[in-house]
Amino acid sequence: MFLDEAIKGGDVQALFQARRWTTSGYQLANIGIMQRDPYKALVYGAALRELLDPRRAQQIGLANSKLLSEVGAERAEAARREGEALRAAYFAEAKPIDALTDDNATDAADCWK
Repeated sequence: MFLDEAIKGGDVQALFQARRWTTSGYQLANIGIMQRDPYKALVYGAALRELLDPRRAQQIGLANSKLLSEVGAERAEAARREGEALRAAYFAEAKPIDALTDDNATDAADCWK
């Protein structure tokens, strides 16, 4: 799968998208592109730690509380370890992504200028 290859290539945005899609599932024209997988979402979330701007980190933190209750403490800890290993293997040299420069988000303060 293209997304897996992008993640193995150290693409932080691909990792972020995989995290989003495994949190809720992703379909295109009724074709399941990525199934909802709370465990994998926690793995990707752990790998993203320190690679996100504060806004995105907060979004993941809020979603994680729901995911943790679904997988249980033992699997959540295993997901954390797996995510840290993923980050070490493919993202050791990665630069953090910034929502204000890479997703066309507008700072509300700019609207008043």
